[in-house]
Amino acid sequence: MEVVTCIAMVLIAGLAAWLIGMLCVEIGADGGPRSVSRSGLVGSLFVALIALVTGTLMKGMPVGFILAGFSWASASWSVRFYTDNLDIAIAYQVGMAPAVRDYFAARFGSLDADGDQLIKREDLDRARADKNVDIHDETMLEQATSHLSEVGHVIGVRQEPTAVISATGGMPIIIDVPVHGISREDLETYPQRLREKYQNWLPLCGRQGS
Repeated sequence: MEVVTCIAMVLIAGLAAWLIGMLCVEIGADGGPRSVSRSGLVGSLFVALIALVTGTLMKGMPVGFILAGFSWASASWSVRFYTDNLDIAIAYQVGMAPAVRDYFAARFGSLDADGDQLIKREDLDRARADKNVDIHDETMLEQATSHLSEVGHVIGVRQEPTAVISATGGMPIIIDVPVHGISREDLETYPQRLREKYQNWLPLCGRQGS
């Protein structure tokens, strides 16, 4: 029973540390790698301290130190893992931005089904459902769909119910969700806006794209 309890504590500590590491990357992402490193350090110290106190109270100081060390290592590895993946994703997105701009500028009229001078999510979904799209088309459409809020701008809001139930009426809480669309002007400025947004991640990103 003691062994099972210790294993359970290690697994819980590892999972908590992993989640804390992922959260630290999300919190520090806008500030670049240095910001992520700082938030990761704080998060790792926090989860290690919690593990030390919990382990010591439940099983004694040796177990507390083991859990603290394991939690620290797990959180640090989690931060490194998600930082590396985020870095790769940002580099790819910035590198693809000029191609996305040119692709949609050339096809704007055909994609803007209702003629409102905006390419919206339903326009992208309609294009992706076309059986005649090739790999290049699918890649461009996927880029615009995945990063619609960055390529375009907010054109309105829609209301959606959440899984959270209100305490008063027992009904789902309704939230406002931004609706985005892509204009011709958005396409022209997209590569530059992206380079500016991620300048802390890509010191040389000014040389990527045009």
